[in-house]
Amino acid sequence: MFDEPHRQCQKNCWFRGALHCPAIEAIGECLGEKRREIDIGDFAETYAVRMDCDNEMNPFWAENWSVIDTN
Repeated sequence: MFDEPHRQCQKNCWFRGALHCPAIEAIGECLGEKRREIDIGDFAETYAVRMDCDNEMNPFWAENWSVIDTN
């Protein structure tokens, strides 16, 4: 069962676009693993899983990240 912050995150995804939830999830994963640092790989992996995309369509890895539609 999802807790309230996770439900709120899901609701916000509809309003803020596809990047919002993966970013929150990446931070949550890092905190859940008791790590003190988060890096771009955490965000990239969470986004790739959520959006089912390869590195070329992942704004955290792609060279032309600014042209990727994340909505």
